[in-house]
Amino acid sequence: MSSWSYALTNKGRQLQAKAQAGVQLVYTRMAVGSGTLSGQSLEDMSALITPVKDLTISRLKRPPGSTRALIGATLTNQDVTTGFYLREVGIFATDPDLGEILYMYANAGSTADYITPKGDGVIEKAINMNVFVGAASSITANIDESLVYVTKDELNEAIAGITIPDASLTVKGKVQLSNATNSSSETLAATPKAVKSAYDAATAAQNTANAANLAAATAQSRADQAFQSGNERKAEVVAALVAKGIPATTAESWDSLIAKMAAIIRATGNAGPAQVLSGYTFSNASGNNQAGAMPKQASGARPASPDAGYADGVGNLFSKVPPGYYYEDNVYISSHDPDFVAGNLPKDTNIFGLVGALERMTTAEKQGIADAITGKGVPASVNDLNTVLAQKIGQIKLGSLYATGTATVSNTNTLEFTRHDGVVVPMKYLQVSGLNFLPKTLLVVGNDLSSGTGYGFETIYRDGMKFRYDSAAQLFISSAASGSMGVVLSGNAYLTSTGFLVPVNPYYTNRDFSATWYAFGD
Repeated sequence: MSSWSYALTNKGRQLQAKAQAGVQLVYTRMAVGSGTLSGQSLEDMSALITPVKDLTISRLKRPPGSTRALIGATLTNQDVTTGFYLREVGIFATDPDLGEILYMYANAGSTADYITPKGDGVIEKAINMNVFVGAASSITANIDESLVYVTKDELNEAIAGITIPDASLTVKGKVQLSNATNSSSETLAATPKAVKSAYDAATAAQNTANAANLAAATAQSRADQAFQSGNERKAEVVAALVAKGIPATTAESWDSLIAKMAAIIRATGNAGPAQVLSGYTFSNASGNNQAGAMPKQASGARPASPDAGYADGVGNLFSKVPPGYYYEDNVYISSHDPDFVAGNLPKDTNIFGLVGALERMTTAEKQGIADAITGKGVPASVNDLNTVLAQKIGQIKLGSLYATGTATVSNTNTLEFTRHDGVVVPMKYLQVSGLNFLPKTLLVVGNDLSSGTGYGFETIYRDGMKFRYDSAAQLFISSAASGSMGVVLSGNAYLTSTGFLVPVNPYYTNRDFSATWYAFGD
């Protein structure tokens, strides 16, 4: 409900002063607007800020002796094309010197009521303003009613010298005064006392009527506000129905809208698009007419995702089924691996109907072959490729293995070797590489390279041979220089399938010498 602030304008006060001096106070019209005050004084207003519509004054009431008059008009929205907030009301009057002026101005500020446009319901709003008129002797408005008052002096001047006969129902004249207020006489006149009694009764009745009018105006305002609120709620209901796919307009009655609301079936399911077949619609607690997204799988092979298949190692192969709806009996899932061919499966092994054709030896079988090749003097390993093992088999020499060669032993190169008695001594040595078998017997013989006749020396190894010096000595060394000794085959001394390094003991130690070696295998 609007709360109004109102005042006589400065020009209204000037006209009021003229009215006090006897100028007739004539109200010409009422106007309404939507303007908002921005610091202006009500008294300084000379026009509405944002005028919207002029109203014809339809009511003008001034109780006898009152300094205020009730001026009213009726606002309808029959010719309103754009809704507005009823924030301004102005009453205009005619100034004999200035013409039409804004006599009184009122503004409701933020409490203004909203007037809807034509088509959103019919609004008829009574606007009654209690206007100060002071002691103006005559007030009127541009309506089919005129209230004109004269002064006592004017009345006395008009009746001076007039002889008044006794009055009757047919002749004007003097009458007998009476204080009665309930008499039915046709020859008596009411005294001021009687008139006052009647006036008091009329005043009381007028006050009661004024209170009733004010109550009616308040009720009308509240009814208007309720009507406006109802229109707004109806618009919200219509919007909600339309959002649910139900046609509705604000022109419909509440009974019609309530029936449509009652007919709504609220979905409560929790199915989502991925759970409903594509091409079909459904409703759930979130809304209606939602489209399904689950693909419909036809018959035939359905390849699984490349990364969806796996084997558990105990005979089971798993494939991830593509999402969708399978509605026929002959749908099956395929998992593809390019290595799943007969040539990669062990021979005669049947896996899902695929019979293997690959012949492959076991690890134990391969180890046995590698050991046999190594036993024939050609080093081999279970880690060798089959093609490498085949090559090494071709390197095996039939019959007894034998190799020989000559070399020069430098007198400046020595290494330490352990004798049969545990003493470590420096000695010259012979080193050979490039063998392809493990010798069972090794003989090194040579002569000092000097003029004339040289002194011979030899180094002997025999697999499993025991020397008289010590069972730990595997090498027997003999020379003209120091006789014979045993040397342990360890430390710097070694004998393998690829070569050997053994000490020699020539007579002269300051010369190079030539040596011939002989290696024998099985």
